[in-house]
Amino acid sequence: MAVIDLAGFGNWNTRFGQALGDRVLRSFAQVLAEIPGTVSTREGGDEFVVLGAPTATGLRERIQKACAIWQVRFRAG
Repeated sequence: MAVIDLAGFGNWNTRFGQALGDRVLRSFAQVLAEIPGTVSTREGGDEFVVLGAPTATGLRERIQKACAIWQVRFRAG
């Protein structure tokens, strides 16, 4: 299980606007949902939970890879 909090996002959202902030959160949630062997949910605000299978390993690495993919996609998009 991983809990992800986009630290400082509230300030970023205030600076750049809610419309862009909503786009960021949607695209981040979409990438988390694509992590193989996991289920993810947005807990509210900028907090997400990612659950992997109890016997699986490598969740941290899969999340890190997804975050890298998200950055590339968001910049391109």
